[in-house]
Amino acid sequence: MIRDVLTYPDRRLKQVAVPVRTFGSELARLADDLRDTAASFPRTVGIAAPQVGALWRVIYVDSGQSPKVELPRPAMVLVNPRVTASEGSDVAREGCLSLPELTADVRRAYAITVEAQSPDGRQVRFDTEGFEARIIQHEIDHLDGVLILDRIASLARDVFPRRRGRGRRSPGQDLVERARLLATLAHVGQHYDGGPYTDHLQEVVGVLGRHQIDDPLLIAAAWLHDVVEDTPVTVDALRTEFGADVAAIVEALTVPAWPDHAAAHEDSWRRIAVTPGAVAVKLADRVANVARGGPRARKYLDQQERFEALLADADPGALGGVVPAMWTQLRSELAALRARATGAAGRERSQP
Repeated sequence: MIRDVLTYPDRRLKQVAVPVRTFGSELARLADDLRDTAASFPRTVGIAAPQVGALWRVIYVDSGQSPKVELPRPAMVLVNPRVTASEGSDVAREGCLSLPELTADVRRAYAITVEAQSPDGRQVRFDTEGFEARIIQHEIDHLDGVLILDRIASLARDVFPRRRGRGRRSPGQDLVERARLLATLAHVGQHYDGGPYTDHLQEVVGVLGRHQIDDPLLIAAAWLHDVVEDTPVTVDALRTEFGADVAAIVEALTVPAWPDHAAAHEDSWRRIAVTPGAVAVKLADRVANVARGGPRARKYLDQQERFEALLADADPGALGGVVPAMWTQLRSELAALRARATGAAGRERSQP
């Protein structure tokens, strides 16, 4: 039977599987299901029981699906597998059914000794190396609640979008896709007004699109504009992986963690004013926030006078003809917000 594969950030993927004690029909069915599920994904070389929601220490390995293995073993189900010895190490690109949008560079032991049991309880021991050793280590990691994201050195440097469909992306498209992926992973588990944080990022990118802004640097910066402020990602990492222009915009939009919040915001606005193009991303961010309404949006009514005073003459970069229209939209959204707030206050006063 083909089972559904859990995908990140499903919390069950971070649980530790329990050893198999009973070798019977239930284990045999799980082994068959792992084979069937793996076969439903072309060129899949392995799958672990926790990926299909079964917290048993069972993995399925079919290294023959990869051209990287010259003399593959027959497909095998390993029960309670463990690595008892290892030698050397190397870094290589890995994918994962539970992380379908990405691949990552992961360092693993090059040669290993594996001890396990077969589904009928027989003891199994063998040595392997290279890509087959990598597959087995990857699947054993799943048994311990470890994903490839836990094995990388840098979220910005070692994670890559998986290519879909035919043809190659342009450099600009690749930059935007890498930014979207990094932002999605960096903000995982965070929420924005009750929804996934990425909803807000998508809204900001959408505002840029509605103003016909298609510069990949600005779109990438829009996806990344909160990662330095709200996640462990650093400006240096952005500079290395996305270039100085994207890093400068994100750094300008990052509000410092000062006790005086008003002064912290003004510091960011001053940096935005002298960073080419940053004002467009900030205006898109603010338009998206005000359009959402709610308590978060109301603070922008109080900030607007100072916000405009510091940013009205900001360097628009190549967007001199677009930024005025973004200011017009922001003022319109603020006027609508003010009208809603005034109406709500009036209704409260009129109630007995």
